[in-house]
Amino acid sequence: IVNWLQSYPAIADRLSSAALQPATSPQGDIVVLDSFSSLLVPLERMGLPQQFNGEFGKNRHTGYAQTSARNDLEAIQFYLIKYAGQDKTLRAYTKELERFLLWCIKKRRKAMSDVSTEDCEAYKAFLAEPDSDWIGIKAGRHTPFWRPFAGIPSKASQKYAVTILKSFFEWLAAVAYLRGNPWLTVKTPRPDKKITTLAIGRALPQRLWDKLSEADGILDHLCDTPDEVLRERYGL
Repeated sequence: IVNWLQSYPAIADRLSSAALQPATSPQGDIVVLDSFSSLLVPLERMGLPQQFNGEFGKNRHTGYAQTSARNDLEAIQFYLIKYAGQDKTLRAYTKELERFLLWCIKKRRKAMSDVSTEDCEAYKAFLAEPDSDWIGIKAGRHTPFWRPFAGIPSKASQKYAVTILKSFFEWLAAVAYLRGNPWLTVKTPRPDKKITTLAIGRALPQRLWDKLSEADGILDHLCDTPDEVLRERYGL
C-alpha cells in the first residue's frame, strides 16, 4: 500500500510521514530498552536489560510466590491475563503499565521492582506534565512514530492511571512477587470539580421572594389549599 501511495505524488504529498511509514511485523522486532536511549516502544516490543529487569529487585519477595513471573515484564504480562476478553479494559491497563515501566527504566534508571514511594510520587508528577518527546500523534504501535502519550493527561486520566497502578502493585504484593506496595500511601489525584453556572434568569428577585414567603402569604395559601382546588383554579 505504501509503495502504491508513493507512486502517486498527488496523493502522497497530502499525507503525513507517519502514514507513509510501513509497519513492522508484530511477531518480531523486540527492542531491549536502554536507559540512555530516547527510543520508546510499546509493551509487546519491550525487552528488559538485565540490570533493570527486576529479577533481583530490592522489593522482591524472597519467599514462595503465587506467580511464576521471573521479572517485571513477565509480572505485567501475567497480571494482564486477568483482563483477557475485556478488550477495552485490557487496552487501558496495558497503556498505563507500559508507561510506568518505560518511565522506571528511561527516567528513573531502575527496575520497577526497585521503586520506592518517592519514585511513585515523582511519576504522579510526571503524569501531570510528560516530557514533550513522550507525546505524539496517534500512530501504529509497531511504527517508529508511536509515543506513550497522545497529549497531556487530564486530571481524571491521572486519577485513573494512579488507580490502575495501585491495583497492580496491590496484586504484586498479594501474590508475593513484591514484599510491599510502594503506591499504598500515595494520594490519588483529584479531578477538578465542575462548576455549574446558576441560571440567574430563572431566579426570583429577593423582594419578590420575601413577599411570597412571608407568613400567611401566597406560598402558605398554596400549601394549605387542597390539591383538587389548585388543579381546578390554576390548572395544576
